[in-house]
Order: sequence, then structure tokens, then C-alpha cells
Amino acid sequence: MAPHRVSLLCTTALCLAFVSCAKAPQQDALHLTKQAAITVGCEPFSDEFFDGLYRFVSNGKSLPSANDFESALERSMNHERLNQLQPADRVRLRELMGELYEIVLIGAPPIARASGDTEMQVIAALELGDRTEPERTALTDRFKAKLREIEAFTSELEKSGELHCPRVVEATPKNEPAPLRETLFEQWKTARHPAVYGGLKAIATSYQSCSAATLPAIKTATPDVLGITEVGMHTDGIGSKREITDLAALIRTHPYLKNYKKPRGGSNCFDIKKKPLIYDYGGRPWTDAASYDFFKDEGSGTAELGFDCSAYVYVAFATAGLKLKPSGRLKASDVQGARSAQFMDPGRTSDLTCLAHASFSKTASLKPGDVVAKRGHVFIIDTVGSDPFGIRDIESSSGCKLENMSLDRFDFTILQSSNDKKGIGIHRAEASSFLKTTDMGQGMLVHAVNACKARFGLTTRSRVSSVAITRHKGTSACRDTAIAMERESCVASCPAQ
Repeated sequence: MAPHRVSLLCTTALCLAFVSCAKAPQQDALHLTKQAAITVGCEPFSDEFFDGLYRFVSNGKSLPSANDFESALERSMNHERLNQLQPADRVRLRELMGELYEIVLIGAPPIARASGDTEMQVIAALELGDRTEPERTALTDRFKAKLREIEAFTSELEKSGELHCPRVVEATPKNEPAPLRETLFEQWKTARHPAVYGGLKAIATSYQSCSAATLPAIKTATPDVLGITEVGMHTDGIGSKREITDLAALIRTHPYLKNYKKPRGGSNCFDIKKKPLIYDYGGRPWTDAASYDFFKDEGSGTAELGFDCSAYVYVAFATAGLKLKPSGRLKASDVQGARSAQFMDPGRTSDLTCLAHASFSKTASLKPGDVVAKRGHVFIIDTVGSDPFGIRDIESSSGCKLENMSLDRFDFTILQSSNDKKGIGIHRAEASSFLKTTDMGQGMLVHAVNACKARFGLTTRSRVSSVAITRHKGTSACRDTAIAMERESCVASCPAQ
């Protein structure tokens, strides 16, 4: 899709800005309308359209009514770059934009009410091409069909010469500061898969700790944390809500907090022992245009700080500059729409096609940075031993059977946010221990069988219906500027180990 075609209709951002004029301070409205006017026709339409929506639904505000939108749309047609349209084309453009907006206005709120998600989460999921449930699939399909109709229309306008994009002056590159040497961040960035680097950096930042991501992985023998209580079910009827009911007990038993020391030389550190993060089903980090803040509550979880598995995985990729969706730019706000099932079958359950099903070979199977997902949970592969599935002693393909596989022989660690250990949240874990506590273990045993067959040249793909293993493509289209984390400066100077 040519950026100067469909993107032309980022007039929507202008429209939405006009709607806000009556309610927002004049300076804010002027800023919004100025930015929209500058970018109209010159930036990807989808990015601008969703950014306009996010301005309204962030912080719990509702979408404008259809009447308000139509009024703003009428005014936006007076913009000088749109005055060159023929009257009939102006009318058709207004109709298409109104229809696109109504798809969101009518479709998103019912899904939010039924799932317990916020409208922000539903709209962000729509931007990610969410097809994890029938209602979400229908909304995504309707929306994309209307986008294609808009693309075809604006393509004709471009061919006729009615619309043009002004010349873009490239910004002068800024001199980036030299990276700090001999720090944990630099060590991880140099030596680890980018997704693992992002996941470890998120652990260090969420705990404001130099040691949290370097301590031994959580395992079966690790005691449960105390002080967290289940207080009911999430609105979707699947996940539990949790609250900290005894802070002192939590700090005393938490493996990352019980011996906590504020980073030496750290700046702008959050007092993590006063309000630590826990596992919060439906929780999300607070977002603005270009950063995450783990220390403000967001999402459809409880008032506790913390976020769930899909949010953590999305953050890990985004903070390393890895896009999961090749089109558009990498946005902090898209984490609001992340759902575990989206990672299972990219292209079918979502538009996260920067991921593809992992392939196995005679010499390699599981790799650091791989994503393992089922409906209800998702995690990232952290470290991998020389024989991750424990199949080295199997001497022939006839031995590649489920009964010959064992979780006890699995040799890899994972990065995740889960309710393990009574709600610990973000942590590193030994896969052999964690997988015994979940039905994901059975699916991973089937992957072990497939890895065994690949070792003997019988297969190169591992497709398991219940549990998927996907891998980032690493292409230029799937990379972008990394999303920053608030208060990461607290741990940015932690020494390498």
C-alpha cells in the first residue's frame, strides 16, 4: 500500500482533533489540528487513524458519537489540501470515512463490555488484526474490507491528479550518545537475542533491580510468595483478580525483593518495595506515544501494578525495537491489544506476521527468542541448552515417540509473566518446572517428538494445535525504533556480570 494513497485519509486524525476542540484547552486543540494537517496524506493512514482514536479512549474516555464525528468530518473537508477534490469525490470520501468510523464505534464497545477489556484494549487489538474470537474476527474483517475500499478510491484520486503529497524534508539525524560499556544492558544487547534482551531489560526495570534478571531461574523448589490474595474473577470469567493483602509478607518471601538493594548510582528509581508489581490478569503498562510506564496502573486488571503474559511478551519485543506487525510503525499503545492467542498462528489469529512458525533441523530446534503460546498463556524462550528437548540419547527415528519424551529432561529457561508461585508476575523460570504446572507441558512434549524426527531428517516443521512455537523473522520491515521504558535509567548503569 503506497503511503501517499490510503494515508491521505489520515484526515481522520484531523477530524477527531476538531471533535476535541470543544472539550480540550485551545492550545491542545491547536496542537492536534496542526499535527494532523502536517501529516495528512504523508503518513500511513492506519497509524494516524488509530492514533486519533487513542486520544479519546485513553484514560477511559469514550469515543465521539457518530453525529460529532460527521460534524468534524464536514469541517475537515475544508482543509486546503482537500479543497482540490471534485464535489462528488468529497462526498464519497466523507461517506467512506464515516463508514470506517462507524465500524469501530458500533463494533468495539460491545466486545469491551463482554470481555471486560477496556475500549482501548479492544481498539488496539483491532489494530493488531485480532482474530482470536468470532466477534473480534468479524470486526477485524469489516474494518479491513473498508480500508481496502478506501485504498481503491484514493488510488483513483491519485491517478487523476486530484491529490498530491507535499515534498517531505528529511530530518537531520541526531548524534546518539555512545552506549554505556560494561553494563548489564549493553551485555544483554550484545550477547542475547533481541527479544531476550528486551525481556531481561523489562525484568530489571520492573523490579528496579540490578540482580532480578540475573538470579537463578524460578523452579519447583522455589517457595510460593505470600501476601497475594485472589479476590474474584475477571469479567471474562477466565482470569483471577489478585491484590496485595500483606505487603510485608510479600517482600519477605519474594525471591527478587527479599534482599533488594537500590541500584548504586541509579537515578529516578521507583520505591518498588512500597508498591511492587505482581501478576495482574488484564493489566497493562501505562503508555504514551513512545514509552511504557510500569509504575502507573492501566488495562482491565485490578488497581495493583503489574501486567499479564501477553503484555509482557509484547513489551519485550517492543523495547528491543522488534515489530510484530510489519505494516505501520512500532507503537507503545499496541500493547493494550495484545492477547496470547494472537501469537499462535500469525496471519490467521492476528496480523502479527513478523512471527512465523519455527522450523527444526537435524542440528537445531528450540532457539532463544522463540515465542511459545497457547490460548491463555504465552512466554519467550530465554536460554537453551545443547539438548533442549532431552532427545540426544534416542538412537533412531523409531524412538521418536511421546512415551520417550520427558519434561524432566527439558533444558531451557523461559521469560514470562504468570500467576506461578501464587502470583509472582514477571520472572525467569526453568521450563522443566513450570511446564509441569500447566497443560502447555503436553503440547511441548509433542514438539519434542517433532524435534526428534527432525534430528533424523523426517520433518522440518513442528505444528502442534494446542501450543505453538513461533520465531521472529528479523527482517528490516519488522524492526523499528525501540520503545523506551520510564525509570529504566534507574538500572541503566548496572554493571555487567
